[in-house]
Amino acid sequence: MLANVHEGGDVRAINQILAAQKIAAKPDEGALLNALQATPDQLKIIDTGAVVHRAAVSTDGQRIMSASGTRSFNDSTVTFRDAGTGLVTATFPAFTFSADGSRVLSFTDDRTLQVRDTRTGQPVGPATVPNKDGGSLMDLEFSPDSRKIVFAQYPALLHLWDIESGKVIQMTGFSEGISGVAFVPDGRRVVTSGYDGSIRVWDAESGLQLSQPISMKDPDSASALAVSKDGRRLITDGELSNGIRIWDLETGHLIAHGEEHAAKFQNYVRSVAVSRDGRRIVSGSMDHTIQIYDAETAVPIGAR
Repeated sequence: MLANVHEGGDVRAINQILAAQKIAAKPDEGALLNALQATPDQLKIIDTGAVVHRAAVSTDGQRIMSASGTRSFNDSTVTFRDAGTGLVTATFPAFTFSADGSRVLSFTDDRTLQVRDTRTGQPVGPATVPNKDGGSLMDLEFSPDSRKIVFAQYPALLHLWDIESGKVIQMTGFSEGISGVAFVPDGRRVVTSGYDGSIRVWDAESGLQLSQPISMKDPDSASALAVSKDGRRLITDGELSNGIRIWDLETGHLIAHGEEHAAKFQNYVRSVAVSRDGRRIVSGSMDHTIQIYDAETAVPIGAR
């Protein structure tokens, strides 16, 4: 049934798999087929031809945005596709993009960061050079309004960059390296995680720390962060525990921990995201699986 169906196929291959499941004497109950049966309206699988290290849908729902390549900052490509057809509409020599798709960020061979407008291809604001005393970039993110970028630099440097003015504020207070950064959806705060097991919240205008650090209470750290749309909850992975955690961002209290899923993981959780309605959390792992959770309880939903 599946002969000659190559990797990266389209909706026809999906339909063949679904048909095989229905007619087999002993159907495979594996996670892949379960997932396919749960999503029979799958439209297309897009073969990008390269490793994709970031993907998202633009806030207007019109474009699929992906960053692919070797994960080297100066050897990566951002590709925009029409969300309806999957056809490529634009490509840029860049390694990340803003949530609305209006801007991309590139890193040149001379270690210069430059933001470009995706409609004109022209630079936006002056370029900036990361601290010469620091090492490689560890993590970064555009603000929700695409006007700022927060970026972490090895070993323990954190910068808040106003794109149009070129002003860069260095944020201080870390004793060890920075493992993850994220903006709160209203753009007024930045959340960071550190290898010292702390979570910190910062003012996105002044760069000042707003409260005492939240402690993860064991020798663990988080490299993947996501904040709920209302800004009240923070979702983190666990470098050592391999599960997700849900925190109250105001009080610093741990609300829930995905214990069951953590026990099943054979590799680290590397990414987390919150659905737009705030009801679901999605995690991606190095064991090549994706898990969906209830956003209130952190209980896994369905098979991976």
